[in-house]
Amino acid sequence: MAEGGEGSAAKERAETALREWKRVVDTRDQLVLAAHTAGININQIHTLTEISRSTIYRILRAQ
Repeated sequence: MAEGGEGSAAKERAETALREWKRVVDTRDQLVLAAHTAGININQIHTLTEISRSTIYRILRAQ
């Protein structure tokens, strides 16, 4: 890949996308915990978010 130019712009876009992804994941865990605390069961969280049940269980265990 050439230095500067489009390669540099593509790298910046990729880094920005990764930073946004991390922000979303961090928020996701808080939202799952809040939903479960509010009484939404794991199957409903899974249905609404399409987050796997094993991931939901992991999030809840971490709290």
